[in-house]
Amino acid sequence: MHRAARYVNVFVCPPKRKRVMAKQKKPKKKTHKGLSKRVKVTAKGKVLRRRSYGGHLMSGKSGKRRRHIRRPALLLGADARRTLEKL
Repeated sequence: MHRAARYVNVFVCPPKRKRVMAKQKKPKKKTHKGLSKRVKVTAKGKVLRRRSYGGHLMSGKSGKRRRHIRRPALLLGADARRTLEKL
């Protein structure tokens, strides 16, 4: 056998393995904690918020106005959609 023929297969590179890419998952969205404390979502998906002007100085406001301030208000339209995205 010829001397060069003996070493022919020694220098052959092994076949390259195909790299299998892992499926990339989208990152989870975090809940906006400040918003979740201020807002409530009803069973039908409506967003309730507290009304403004109800913190203090209630003696200068009429009874009717105080009753309306006590009741929660609905967020509507784009505000409600933007709020639900953050929750």
